[in-house]
Amino acid sequence: MSGEEDEQEDVETLLKRLLDLSSVEAYLHFKLSQELEEARAETIRLVGLFSMCELSDESVKMYRPLIEDLINKYVMEIRRGSSDNNQSKDFR
Repeated sequence: MSGEEDEQEDVETLLKRLLDLSSVEAYLHFKLSQELEEARAETIRLVGLFSMCELSDESVKMYRPLIEDLINKYVMEIRRGSSDNNQSKDFR
């Protein structure tokens, strides 16, 4: 029976480790969500500042493609991602 007890302990140890790793995964998802939200807010703030600069200085227009890339990456993709997540939850 010693072998069965060892196996049981191994299973319990693995299950505890899996639970610990699941907790770390949830924490990292939460932190990533916070960081993406901050990136989104800062991008929106940057777009506002850029627009104000654009009104007074035509030379900043050369940065518009960079600004549009940031909008697509941090505002539009996050919005699409959250709507995709909401849709996938509806089908579960």
